[in-house]
Amino acid sequence: MTSRRTTAGLLVTAALLGPTVAFGQSTLPPVLQKRVKNFTRPGWVVIDGRFAQPQATFSPGELFTFADVDGRFTIVSKPAERAEPLLKGYRVALVRLIGSDFAWKLSCVGRLWNDTRTDGTQFMQLLAAPETVTPDEKLRLTKVDIQPHQQVLQAARVRDNEVQLITVVFGKDFVELAAGPSEARADVLVRSTTARQLRIDRPVEVRQYLAPLLRLVCGGRSPLAPAAGDVYRAFPNLPIDPASAKAIEQLAAALANAEPAARQKASTALTDLGSRGVQAAMKLDTSRLPPEAADRISAFVAAATLDPRPPAELRTDSEFLLDCLNDSDPNVRAAAGKLVTPTP
Repeated sequence: MTSRRTTAGLLVTAALLGPTVAFGQSTLPPVLQKRVKNFTRPGWVVIDGRFAQPQATFSPGELFTFADVDGRFTIVSKPAERAEPLLKGYRVALVRLIGSDFAWKLSCVGRLWNDTRTDGTQFMQLLAAPETVTPDEKLRLTKVDIQPHQQVLQAARVRDNEVQLITVVFGKDFVELAAGPSEARADVLVRSTTARQLRIDRPVEVRQYLAPLLRLVCGGRSPLAPAAGDVYRAFPNLPIDPASAKAIEQLAAALANAEPAARQKASTALTDLGSRGVQAAMKLDTSRLPPEAADRISAFVAAATLDPRPPAELRTDSEFLLDCLNDSDPNVRAAAGKLVTPTP
């Protein structure tokens, strides 16, 4: 393996992205571990037996984004312009991520980065440098592996004095969730066609493992939280927000405007009404509206209705009800609270 040190930091061959060691354990021989322990240099870390300085600091959004494409979750590589030089020539760059307290290996293993390629799901790999990770009870993202055919997210935490890895694989026609002390040993392994279907099939595992992992890459809110249309189907008698109802009435004429630009502007304003707008639209008598307006309002509601189960079944789903306890509408929280069975 060849390597060279630069004044900017670590720049080595892709061979460094081989099998990872246990988090928090040094890869150095014992005779050198003592020397490293006594080494202090602000901003520098020991990676694969070398002292190195991260080349750059990025927010996660500068490298990748989470997307819901027709109900299928995917991780899309979206490197900022300043990150692209680090992805060329099969390099492995040492970087830091905002919100993470350890170093990361960033690479584009698989092929050279192509600036002209329009496909977002290109090769990109982010691996937490294991020597810099000290697992604790807090769930921490440790891997993002993006390939055209599938994407992998992994996080680590300590449970019952043992490291627990949570891994989810998003494929084109499946999602697989695993949890266990290592990648080779999974105590939990479940699979389904989509993440939403997995939530229906295996709600306990999704709540314990998948939902917390997704929150790490989605700004604290799980994309598996019930959609507004499903919430208000389950609780159809809750008070409607008067401002949202009035806004939809006012938008009805514009939604049927002869000018396409005016219709699109009104549709955007309709979407901006959010979940309370969905609730108000569900109660609206669209039969008295122009067909174009009625169709657009119906499409607005349909886009926010993702769970195929009937309302009565939703109201008996304990996981659905627990998610509703975190809804932004206090009326939803109160209604769900009345149906949740208290824990003994």
